Order: sequence, then structure tokens, then C-alpha cells
Amino acid sequence: RLDGVVSDPFELVRAEEMLRGYSARWFDEKLTVLAVEAEFDADILNPETGAASRTYRLGGKIDVLVKDAAERVLIVEHKTSSEDVSMGSFYWKRLRLNAQLPTYLVGARALGHDPQEILFDVLGKPGQRPSSTVPVRDEFDMKIVFDAKGERVKVANGKKWRETGDTAAGYVLQVRDETPDEYRARVQETICKDPDKFFVRGTVVRLESEEREAAFDVWMTVANIRESKRLNRHPRNVDSCFKYGAPCPMFEVCTGEASIDDPTRYRRVANPHEELAASKVGLPLVTNSEMGTYRSCARLHHYRYELGVRTVEDGEAQRFGSLIHYGLQGWWEGKRDGLAEGDCLGRAFDMMREPPQRNATAARSQVTL
Repeated sequence: RLDGVVSDPFELVRAEEMLRGYSARWFDEKLTVLAVEAEFDADILNPETGAASRTYRLGGKIDVLVKDAAERVLIVEHKTSSEDVSMGSFYWKRLRLNAQLPTYLVGARALGHDPQEILFDVLGKPGQRPSSTVPVRDEFDMKIVFDAKGERVKVANGKKWRETGDTAAGYVLQVRDETPDEYRARVQETICKDPDKFFVRGTVVRLESEEREAAFDVWMTVANIRESKRLNRHPRNVDSCFKYGAPCPMFEVCTGEASIDDPTRYRRVANPHEELAASKVGLPLVTNSEMGTYRSCARLHHYRYELGVRTVEDGEAQRFGSLIHYGLQGWWEGKRDGLAEGDCLGRAFDMMREPPQRNATAARSQVTL
């Protein structure tokens, strides 16, 4: 992404077709939209004493708050994955342990809502990649094969042009890169064949005992973040150096092969939570993403959230996830505003092409530990 503009047209095509299939699958669902991208700022409570943290606040955004036909308030949480997302898969079993769930319940209550369930809204990513081996065809739609001299080859009897290569004979089938429109057609066909494979919704009910256990997880994680900062010690976790098919963006910094001060690779932000405003009461915010980063690797957390270091260019998974997130935000805002389906999609596509600006100016408050 360059200056808010999508730099890879194939990524945009895949995201658009996912949103098109998503809309076809869910537009007529009877859900009343209460809020989209609802930002919250809430106390972090000690689950044993009920006392609020004097060091941090819990911050975040809820993707969507809705009311169903039975007048129940639901938290809609979007997820995008390349895994098998069919109901009953390991992916859904793992979602039950998702540490984000209790914090969203806290956030929704801080906003004045009483959510009964969390509705996971999962989108599976089609696996197709743009092809670089599309056969070149002539005006009669026949494939073109050249010999080693660069001359077109006919079949043995000489009656028609050859359409297959032959390495031993030096015959090479001429190929080209796939166009975005051709790629769109392939992705669209895959989604239409089995939409239930790509668009799955399911609710998760949190028991009171589960909420209490999760509250301890949050409290202890925040305490560990505070202690790491106090001691200025941020241990590395080598088991997290490679995830989602790629090395950690700070891997070469940890190995000494790169510097966080290299402006061609890294940038600095004043607000480590670029998607959020500053805390209303002056304490620094801690989010689900920050806690997840700390649990994964304290050193990465130090770089991202204490020093505000970001890569100049986002990784592929993060970049595509942001595209889908912005598209869904636009789609749900259209639903909230009572737009027709086509207009909801139009708003989604517009937001993917020109996403909202990040809030990079609100500096993280400093506190005495």
C-alpha cells in the first residue's frame, strides 16, 4: 500500500470478490446494526479485588454491534483465514479460546450495551494466486508454440498449428501473465462453487467462569508488560520468529543484520495504537493486539508498542487482512445507513481503495510505575 492506495491490483480483486460473495451470502440476514467500529476505553479490573488498574486502560474497537430478530445484542467479530473454516473444524475449536472475546464483552458494556453472544463472522480466503503461465493464443484462439529458432510450429502432418510444448524437441508453449480480470473470473468461480466453504458464522456463549479466567489472563499479561518495562528487559521468543509463512518483521533486527533506525525498512509512530484515539483519562491503552504480541514475544512487543517501530511496508497477510477489514467496515456502514446491497458493496469497494487515515499523532502517555 502506497499513500493509502492499493498497489497490487490482484490483492484488490481477490478482496472485492470475497466481499461480493460475502454480501450475497449475508445481506438478507435480519440483523439491525447498532454500531460499526465502536471504539471503547474501559477499566482493567483486578479479578480478585475488583480494583481498577492505575497503570493501563483497556482499549479497542468492536467490529460491529447488532441486534437480532429476538432483540438480543450480539458482538460481531470478523475473522479471515486461509485455514479450513468449516463449522466443526479445528479453527472453530480454537476460536472458543480466543483471548479477545472477554475484552470485547467488557468494551461493549462500557459502551452501554449488554451483549448476549459473540457472533464470529469468518471469511475463508480463496487459495488461487495470479498465474504467470497463461497460454498465448492467436486470433483463432489457438495456443502458440515456437521452436528453438523462434518460429511457430505445426503438427507432424503440417495441417494445423501445434498447441503443446515439447522440451526434448525444443518446442516452447508461449505464455503470459494473467490479467486482473482473468484472475477475478477464477476467484469468482471458486467462491460460487461452494460459498459455504468461504462464509461461515457461528455464535460463542461465554460462561461466567470463562470470563473470570480470561480476566486473570488480561490482568497477568498487563502486569507482565508493566514489569518488562520497569526492568527494561524484553526476552525474545525464538518459537515466534516464523509465522504465517514468513519471518517476523523484526527478525533481522534481532539477529543483528538490520537496524530499527534504517528508514528504508522501518518507520516510527507516536501512537502505538494507530486505529485508536488517546485514552480519555490519560492512562496508556492496552489492546487485544498488544497483549497478543506480548504473549507471542516480549521483544517484538517492545519494538512495536514501546518504541513505536513499524515496517515501512506491511507484510502480505497484514496487508490483505486490512483490505478485508476496511471493506467489511464500509459494507456494514452501508447496512447501518439503510443502503441497498449494491450501494453497500460500492461503499465497501471505495473504502478498500481509499482507507481512512490512521490516528498516528496521539502519543502514548507515560506513567510512573
